[in-house]
Amino acid sequence: MDAGTTEADIAVVLKHAADFLRELRTSLLSPKNYYELYMLVVDELRELSGYVDTLRSSVNLRTLYEQVQQSGNIVPRLYLLVTVGTVFMRHDASVTKDILNDLVEMVKGVQYAQRGLFLRHYLVVSVKEHLGGVDIADAVSFLLQNWDETIQLWIRMQHQSNIKDKKQREKERQELKTLVGTSLVRLSQHDDVTTSLYTTTLLPKILAIVVKARDKIAQEYLTDCLIQVFPDEFHLDSIQLFLDAMANLHPQVDISEPVVALLTRLAKYHHATPNHGRDLLIKCSHSLYCRETEVSSASLLRLYAGVLEFVLACFHNPLPSMSRAAVSATAFLVRVKMRSDAVVEAGERLALVPLEALGVAALEDPALEASVVTTLQWLPVPNRKRAAYRFCTSVIKRRVSITEPATAEKVFTLLLPLIRDEVNPADLSAPSRATVEREQHALAKLTHLLVHPTPSTQFEVADVNSSDGSGASGVSTRAILQFVHEMATALASKVEGTVESTLSVNLFVQCALAADQCRLDAIAYEFFTQAFVVYEDQLSQSSQQVAALELLLGALSQVRDIRQANYDTLATKLTQYVAKLVKKKEQSGMVATCAHLFWRKAEVTKQYVVGLIALVKEHLETMEPGQARADVETHYRNTLKYIEGVEF
Repeated sequence: MDAGTTEADIAVVLKHAADFLRELRTSLLSPKNYYELYMLVVDELRELSGYVDTLRSSVNLRTLYEQVQQSGNIVPRLYLLVTVGTVFMRHDASVTKDILNDLVEMVKGVQYAQRGLFLRHYLVVSVKEHLGGVDIADAVSFLLQNWDETIQLWIRMQHQSNIKDKKQREKERQELKTLVGTSLVRLSQHDDVTTSLYTTTLLPKILAIVVKARDKIAQEYLTDCLIQVFPDEFHLDSIQLFLDAMANLHPQVDISEPVVALLTRLAKYHHATPNHGRDLLIKCSHSLYCRETEVSSASLLRLYAGVLEFVLACFHNPLPSMSRAAVSATAFLVRVKMRSDAVVEAGERLALVPLEALGVAALEDPALEASVVTTLQWLPVPNRKRAAYRFCTSVIKRRVSITEPATAEKVFTLLLPLIRDEVNPADLSAPSRATVEREQHALAKLTHLLVHPTPSTQFEVADVNSSDGSGASGVSTRAILQFVHEMATALASKVEGTVESTLSVNLFVQCALAADQCRLDAIAYEFFTQAFVVYEDQLSQSSQQVAALELLLGALSQVRDIRQANYDTLATKLTQYVAKLVKKKEQSGMVATCAHLFWRKAEVTKQYVVGLIALVKEHLETMEPGQARADVETHYRNTLKYIEGVEF
């Protein structure tokens, strides 16, 4: 061909071009290898197009267009026809419409799937710059006709392939799916395609072609391609048409995937333009959860979960819409008879979407709460426990306090799979034991969110998960501390002789400080006494003794409401422990610290402050006038202002 271009002999050039184009007639190459051959051929055709373009003044392009149709083999003939036709349209716009119609009809002559797919792809790529030269209706007709034929060829690959293995045939089809979407991409890039045209003309025709395909692989790819190539505002105005078509797809197509993909795009579009199309989004969400098509249970449940995520992303107050969707989903879920892995996984996600997104706030709506509880009860035990654990961690991450007993009861109702377990821990394997420990740690963290300023209500909140369901009736601070004393004593006996004994001392000390704050002198004294017992019986190493004594010294210096006799006993005993330390350096330092335990000052009372003010006032009256008296009066007035805001 290069020799022919040098001699300016168009006949020789076309002959050699037809020779290398015959290589594309092969049916022995895999899609990947055929693509490599195709790219080499396209590079040569690009040079041929440039050469023909240089001959436009000396060669009649119409005659040349008719001449290439005389090629003996159909594959080279059509490639040459497309190449020359694009040059012809470039220099004579009046023939564009006729040539486009001619080309799209001519390429029907290649019905072998792989060869036809590449030929039609070459056609669309070659004429893309000429589509703007015809009326939009003609451009749409050309692209949709070519797209429809391309889809049929792609589906035919499943039956024309020499490969017997079905999975391998499907893999080959997947490798060529990009060729199928080219026409749709060109259609979306056309400048004259508007929202109105897309909604009234384009989309109905596109969806009709997709539904007509009746092939699972084809419909899955085509719907995804449709969602990806067109702008968001087009989808927003035509979502009802899209949803109607989804009900008519092949039964094996999982319609939740394209619908959820579309909802995800619309949610992102809503964040970018929050005021545009809000009413349409509301209408869309309402229509989605009212639809139950003839699809698989797992697919429909995934669709419900996608609707919940869509509502969360697009609505400022998602609870009402989420509640309606969740109720509809639960009503369908309880009717499902076949609990396959896919159905169970979809049901678990259905429960987790509101719980992880809203946390405790999801329980504020009674209908949504009932729906979540029903869904969790429907799940098998392992999935139920996993969902409860993820809800627990979600609540912990939010760090939102749980202050009401009713709210706490709702939370622990959802966490019952973690609280009550019929499996014997001794029978658990190592991974299962690690899972149980992780779950119990999460529950322990959650209890720190149960707070209320009133002790009685605090006890109610903390006690809602009791097994007998009796609530917190009759519970007092003293009873709680007595229970804690029993637990701490039991723990101390379990860790006796281990390095955790120091932790037992710390636990008793913290309980003593809590009892002191509650003005329970006897209980605080008992906790200190138990800490001393642990010190004497379980701590033998010098480092452990020093650490425990530091804890005790710090705690005893902080107590305020313990009786003086009890305090003196504790301080004396603690000093005796310090005096018995082996290392003199540690002993001397701690003895000096113990001295401060005996320097407790009486609290500043109201009577003491009144007497002090009277004394200062009396001395002011006897002072001689001058700067010194003025300074004292200034400090006196400032002190009075400060005292006015202090409670005694």
